[in-house]
Amino acid sequence: MPGGPVGAATIGAMTEDRFGDFIGPMALMAQVRSAVPWIARLEAPPAPPGTRPSAVATGAMGWLSALRAATAVAATARPDPEERFDYACLCFAAHHATVASFVPTDVDSKIRGHAWHDEPDAARRGRLLDLALAATRWDVRPVSRRWVIAAGRTVSGHDGEWLGVIAGALGAALTHRDEPAAERCVAALDEELAREAQAFTAALATPGLDALRLAAVLTHNAGDLDQGLSYWRAILPTHPLRARYARLAHEGGDRHGGAFLRAAAIYKRVLAAEGHRNYPLREAKALRRDPDLLLPFAPLLDDWGRTLATHEALSGGDRDEILTTLVVGCRKVRGQAGYYRAIAGFVDAAGGADRAGRRLASGARKALDDPGLRKLIAVAQGSFESSLVKRMQQALTETR
Repeated sequence: MPGGPVGAATIGAMTEDRFGDFIGPMALMAQVRSAVPWIARLEAPPAPPGTRPSAVATGAMGWLSALRAATAVAATARPDPEERFDYACLCFAAHHATVASFVPTDVDSKIRGHAWHDEPDAARRGRLLDLALAATRWDVRPVSRRWVIAAGRTVSGHDGEWLGVIAGALGAALTHRDEPAAERCVAALDEELAREAQAFTAALATPGLDALRLAAVLTHNAGDLDQGLSYWRAILPTHPLRARYARLAHEGGDRHGGAFLRAAAIYKRVLAAEGHRNYPLREAKALRRDPDLLLPFAPLLDDWGRTLATHEALSGGDRDEILTTLVVGCRKVRGQAGYYRAIAGFVDAAGGADRAGRRLASGARKALDDPGLRKLIAVAQGSFESSLVKRMQQALTETR
């Protein structure tokens, strides 16, 4: 594969290695390969053997180059500073690659907290901040279907993940009284929050589905920023910067023109039931087979359902399993509409519910025949989406 695959040769068989107190690099790579096996097919600039992840982590595809350099990071009980730096880079890249997948790698505490807590040296923290800021420009499009283009750049939940990381850097800078680093963090946070607020405000000028998508993004991202700040309870709760960044989705409507408060009002009124973690979908491993199958913004899942019913990467048995998972998921996650919309798109592409469900086990077929479910999936996609936009406009009216 171009640039070398993130595959068996890279990952190896070792899954119990450790890196200090953390999961080891090869075990982390095994998790990445399980979550997004198709990244082995993506292209990235090649690097000589032995290249360290941090040396190739810049550029739009730096995350992929870093993952392909994972074998340069050895499992060790007592990592030195350079090894810690490369391990942090690997965690950044693994998070970028998998956070929009069905089974994200669990490195949040490492990249928001430990990477900064465990580094006492200002120069090395500065290098880590350089790396984190470079990561904010990694391309999200190969690894997510939940992004919106605004002013020539993507706005997505990945941006919130990096807000949380930069908040971790800010907490460390304030703790160590490192004013230059704190100023860099503040500038980066202010720039990103302003960019997202401007994108959302522009979308609201002609309210439509992108405004709804951005409402979900901004609400998620404000929550991620709060999570990043939460790792620094010893200093940030009483620091003046708390009033600048904390609880953007809950209070302080004068910040960023109230964009985050308006986004949260829309989210609460229209999208809150869709904010669950989609645990039911983890059971259908065929969904991890191709990037086309990544989950888009819920509940706007009609087209995704059509993809599931027709994608060449899926067999008939895979489709039966996925449809069963969606039907069962409707019962497991009360109040959501996304799974119903995915089923609606699926049965539309399959030629009707009876045809789509003809090979399902009796329990799933009976659930698919349920009159309540049939009524919900019978709503036309255009009508459903128009109703969401109307509810969004109502929420906006109520917040003015």
